[in-house]
Order: sequence, then C-alpha cells, then structure tokens
Amino acid sequence: MKIITGCRGFTLVEIMVVLAVMGLLLLIATPDQNEATSHNEKALAKAFLLKVSAYQGDYFHQHREYALSLKSLGLTPSEGLKVQYNFQLDKFYEPNGLTGYSIKATPINSVDSKALWLNHLGETSVTWNE
Repeated sequence: MKIITGCRGFTLVEIMVVLAVMGLLLLIATPDQNEATSHNEKALAKAFLLKVSAYQGDYFHQHREYALSLKSLGLTPSEGLKVQYNFQLDKFYEPNGLTGYSIKATPINSVDSKALWLNHLGETSVTWNE
C-alpha cells in the first residue's frame, strides 16, 4: 500500500471563512443591482413617455386635438412597464382656449416613489408620490 504524503485538503474552518467572505460580498453587491434595475425601469418609463409625446404630436396634426387615451394613440405599455408603472394621460384646456395634455407615470409598489411627468410643451418633472 502506497501512502501519499504532501497532499493537503481544505479544513472546514477555511471553507467556512471563504463562504462568509462570499456572503459579505453578495450583501454588498445586491443593493447596487437593485439600484441598477430601478434605474433601467425608470429609463424605460421615460422612453415610453417620449413615445407617447411623439404619437400625440402626430395625432394632433391629423385630428386637430390631442388624444384622450393611450388606446386612441394605438399605444400600450410593455408588460414589464405595466407591472412597474401606472400611466395616466390627461387632456386639459389652457386659459387662452388652447388644449394641452400631460402624461404621468406613477410607480407601483416601488421603493422609488417618484412619478415621472411630461406635458405637451415638452416640460418634464419628477414628483414625489405621497
């Protein structure tokens, strides 16, 4: 029988230390991942608001008024956006008799409770939901 010498494995303590360090690294990295995901969702919502604005411009040129709903524009948010945001399209009348619109994206069940808003003049805003 041949006895092998000089080969050494890892002890249980060494393996536990490596697992603990990996766990700490995972804890540190997870909030960054959540923040990146939230940032991506917000960018998609902003892109959809700009798309609605472009469609509203086309609709206005064809009908001489703004659309009252996303359905009238032939737009629906993607499934991912539907889960993350409520979209509200409002038409209003200005004191000078002209019409305008605003589109608002309100987050659903999100840590980031800022609503995104865009109007017919291209003005944007971020408002806190209460």
